[in-house]
Amino acid sequence: MFRFSLRRMLVVFTVVAVGIASLLRANALLSGIWGLVTNAVILAALLAALLDRGRRRNFAIGFFLIAAIYSVNARLGSAVMLKLFDQPAYALGTAPILDAAFSHLVRVEYSVQGSDEWSSTKPTRRSAGMMGGIFETRTNPESWAFRRIGFDMFTLLFGYAGGMFAVFLYDRRHREVDSAC
Repeated sequence: MFRFSLRRMLVVFTVVAVGIASLLRANALLSGIWGLVTNAVILAALLAALLDRGRRRNFAIGFFLIAAIYSVNARLGSAVMLKLFDQPAYALGTAPILDAAFSHLVRVEYSVQGSDEWSSTKPTRRSAGMMGGIFETRTNPESWAFRRIGFDMFTLLFGYAGGMFAVFLYDRRHREVDSAC
């Protein structure tokens, strides 16, 4: 039987809310923090799979297997596919989802080269010339950081789903054994 406690719901909503806020301001620091936290959670699931018993152990095994497989695929999958087949591949189809979300959230900012002021309006060639040069562009959030944070969020989401499925299988097996006795 699938049970979703209030505590679990609060944890899931908190992770999703922090994740969305991080995606809106994706940068190198946030990407590093998400990567560190995701890897720490995967390591904690491995330790729980080795040390716990019962439902918690099954949740940890399911979480670890799915999260580790997805994480490795998300980080190395496209490079391996490019090397083996000379064409990039997406990690389990989640990259197009992240690319679509990024295209709706991206803000392009402009600055005249050598200036510290950034604006969302593109300077004209005349104003750029009067201010001393060529204008530069940057995106906010940064596309590579957005994708890495998104992959980390999907890793945690898929790991959680894998853990819940493992607990479902564990409960189902124990119900069958109890009813047979």
